[in-house]
Amino acid sequence: EFRRVLFRSEHVETIPVLWAGGGSSAIDRRKFELLGGFDTLYQPFYVEDADLSIQAWKRGWKSLLAPTSHVFHAHRGTSRPKFGDEYVNRVIRRNQYLLAWKTATTWRGVVSHILGLPRAQGSAIMQYGAGAELDVFLSAFFRLPWAIARKLATIRSAKVSEVEVLRSEEHT
Repeated sequence: EFRRVLFRSEHVETIPVLWAGGGSSAIDRRKFELLGGFDTLYQPFYVEDADLSIQAWKRGWKSLLAPTSHVFHAHRGTSRPKFGDEYVNRVIRRNQYLLAWKTATTWRGVVSHILGLPRAQGSAIMQYGAGAELDVFLSAFFRLPWAIARKLATIRSAKVSEVEVLRSEEHT
């Protein structure tokens, strides 16, 4: 499916964005390696691109969209046929929890996440059922020690917090 990206000016070469989608991005190899590559916390797939981008922003780097570039990407072209939509959706939701737990490094970020949990979980329960949401949350919770370990490993290299990254108007 082709989607046109609307941007402020036809003459802009790049636009800062919060994250670079893994299936349609080019990454500076040196920076990719400095960031530790795609985190295996999110295996088998999904959300590792958002994490990598957020870690880059926290180091003072940017994720940029090149509006004149063209990418053809079959969304879920590999994962859907192999695993099915239900499994893929569960992994994505699990990994979204892990992303929040890994990247929230300030009290404000942690509190914001905790306060948002009832709404997020309520929405997921309405859409997928209580059993499915409990399963997703528990599968993320069992990976929490690894998310915290990775959080602690990234704190020293951060120049800005996740709150500052998310507030930045530079990528909106």
